[in-house]
Amino acid sequence: MSDPTTVQRLKVAIRNVEDFRAQLKSTLETTRFNDRYIMELRKRLGEAYGEIVSIDVRYAVKHDVEQTLWKGVFYSTIDSYRSLMSSIPKHNRKRLCEVEEEFLDYLSDSIDFYQQRIQRMQTRCALKLTLGEFVRFNAAGRSWVSSAADTLKEEHLVLLSCHRCFLFMGDLARYREKFKVDDQWGNPPQRDWTNMKAFYNKAIKLLPIHGNAYNQFGVLAFDLNNVPSAVFYYCRALAVVQPFQNAKSDLFHALDVNAQMFAKMFPSMQAVHDSYLRTHEELMKRKPKDRSTRTHTQTGIASAVAKWLV
Repeated sequence: MSDPTTVQRLKVAIRNVEDFRAQLKSTLETTRFNDRYIMELRKRLGEAYGEIVSIDVRYAVKHDVEQTLWKGVFYSTIDSYRSLMSSIPKHNRKRLCEVEEEFLDYLSDSIDFYQQRIQRMQTRCALKLTLGEFVRFNAAGRSWVSSAADTLKEEHLVLLSCHRCFLFMGDLARYREKFKVDDQWGNPPQRDWTNMKAFYNKAIKLLPIHGNAYNQFGVLAFDLNNVPSAVFYYCRALAVVQPFQNAKSDLFHALDVNAQMFAKMFPSMQAVHDSYLRTHEELMKRKPKDRSTRTHTQTGIASAVAKWLV
């Protein structure tokens, strides 16, 4: 980026971010997180971050601006709403419904924010996010996704940015359904995961070699007590060119939960189940070229199955 005008615009945008962050931090010390003025400050801060991405997407990727935007503007607000809702007694349904309505409106506005970000980036690069574009950009995915921001073409950087936007939109849509509460008459909410799935699938189509979206499908499956599906998606998140590393701890946690469920259902089979799980856990920890892996795995599984058949 050598254009003096563009450099100056970027400096102004960065200065605006710093100013709004300072104002927000100072105001939050004495004002409720969902106060109208606080929400306006957050909106301006989000727009300032978005302006940095629009002016110089290369700078934004290099300095992880979008992740900072997500955590500092959106996720922190979501966390505050969750804490507020958990502090309200469940019998106070009227108050819960009021906060829920406010929270859902905020999540919808946040989804609109990211939708507009995608539209602006598409317009700037004349990028049509069609299946043909997905294929063309991912054809050389192994070489460019892990490259430094300085070496990537602007279209690739925009693609990465759009991918993240779809992930954030999927998270926002998931929160919209997850944190719905019973109505004032005690009727349970109707949850629809269609929008969430659509956003995550778009992220996968853009970058199928990245594991983050698969992991989020696993998170949903686990929240819905579908442990087998959760395990499947966590494995998918790890078995790609760019694995999502947090999926490993999520996978082990899901396997532990599954083992506990199994122990309660079939207490006499616990030793067999433990042997089977230990074998696979050790397999995951071994290096791919370890010659003893195959022998060890075959012996462990054979032993487990033999015990099962006794």
